[in-house]
Amino acid sequence: MRTCPTCARTFDDEAMSLCPDDGSFLEETAKKKGGITSMMFVYLLLVLAVVFLGFYYRNSFYPPKITSMQNASIPEAGTRFEATQCKSVKDSVTKLEWFIGADKNVTWEEANDFAAGLKECGGGWRMPSIAELTALYDPSQTAGIGYETLPLHTRRPAHMDAAFNAIGSGAFAWSSETQGIEASAYDLHRGKVMILAKTNNIYALRPFAVRAAEQ
Repeated sequence: MRTCPTCARTFDDEAMSLCPDDGSFLEETAKKKGGITSMMFVYLLLVLAVVFLGFYYRNSFYPPKITSMQNASIPEAGTRFEATQCKSVKDSVTKLEWFIGADKNVTWEEANDFAAGLKECGGGWRMPSIAELTALYDPSQTAGIGYETLPLHTRRPAHMDAAFNAIGSGAFAWSSETQGIEASAYDLHRGKVMILAKTNNIYALRPFAVRAAEQ
């Protein structure tokens, strides 16, 4: 489309160069920027998709805190794991005694302080090793309610005996094994060792304490 700069008349014939009314040279009419609304809509969809994927990624790999199960019931004695009156759990196979801290995400330092300062059941607690945590993993068992993942809102619980229901919405446990600013943790949902920054409190990491069980 062409426009006369003098009379402002427009012509659809692109081959025309002069205005038939006043002889002025016709100018190319700037085409309307069609599709701006559509492009903005597409851009908005892309932004929303990125935000959604970021939120999904965060909740899948950096699970949130959810409902506590610190006071969940513990199975009766007679199996491998036995609950005690002071809320610890004894393992008749490894001869270890376990205690799980509060159902909230903690850093390695917080987990270490918890174990070192624990006075329950007479004290003498320490952080567990990876080998000791690995011995608790049992893919046929489920403890706690696990952390929630999006978008399907599925839960990923710890695979260990139900005597450890106090793990609640957690599924990972810090170990005593460290290297510089990093420490090893154990994924009790998948049965895998993880290397994380000691300051990590995004994963559903729970503080575990262990000691030799009294005979």
